[in-house]
Amino acid sequence: MFCLGVLLGVAGCNSPAARSPAAAHPARPAPKPLPATLPTASPAAAFVQSVSFQYLTESASKPDCQDAAGNSRSLDVDLQFLHLLGPDTLRPAIQKLQCPPPAQRRALVQQELQQLQCGGEDEDTQYSSSASSSVNYNANGVLSLLVSESTDSGGAYPQTNNYPLTYDLATGKLCEVKQWLRPGKERAFRQLLTKYLMADSTGKDFVAYNTTDEEPKPYVVEQVPSLGLNDKGVYYSLGDLGAPHVIEGVDITIPYAALRSYVLPGTPLARVVAAHSR
Repeated sequence: MFCLGVLLGVAGCNSPAARSPAAAHPARPAPKPLPATLPTASPAAAFVQSVSFQYLTESASKPDCQDAAGNSRSLDVDLQFLHLLGPDTLRPAIQKLQCPPPAQRRALVQQELQQLQCGGEDEDTQYSSSASSSVNYNANGVLSLLVSESTDSGGAYPQTNNYPLTYDLATGKLCEVKQWLRPGKERAFRQLLTKYLMADSTGKDFVAYNTTDEEPKPYVVEQVPSLGLNDKGVYYSLGDLGAPHVIEGVDITIPYAALRSYVLPGTPLARVVAAHSR
């Protein structure tokens, strides 16, 4: 839809963090088993920590529109872009994260505006469209955003889609956080997600409301949802479990300290967990 929509085409994450040139072709020692927990990172470890940015917004509208009831309204588009600043604009690895130049941003807004339709009872009618992103984590070589796309078709609530996007700043690659988990740990990790879901009052009520069996079994999250990072840990939203509109944006956060035995060493998430364990 907009700048970050283009970023969805960025090559995916292949897990291991970038290595220094000197370590590119080391002699291969005998393989060792993965440690049970992650070591704490050295405070002196040098790494690209974060990016400098600002939000830029482009808007456009068409007046003199009438809805199906004959009420006057306009068609509106608001798109927000993440704009890198200073030296970060020159870093090759993250050039894909930079938003388009002004003329292209305006063209994207006009293109979106032309797709909106006014009036009638057609289910494709859309009166407004917006897209924005919020940076929830920007440290330790990881940038994690929550992207929100919303359209208003005249109903009681706009149709909103929220999803996290997480980038490895060493490579600029878009990654799914769950790719940074240890192989074979998915079931145990889903149980961990369930534990924190049931510890949340809203999450617990959601589970109870959706349990209809006469003899209900203990609830377990069926699959690992989309995960984002914030300053406390990794999180997922109740909307990913099928929660209704009124609570779909409620987040369940799993503290970094609880993730140590689940995270694959050498990945950006391992670095984040280690940094929060000092």
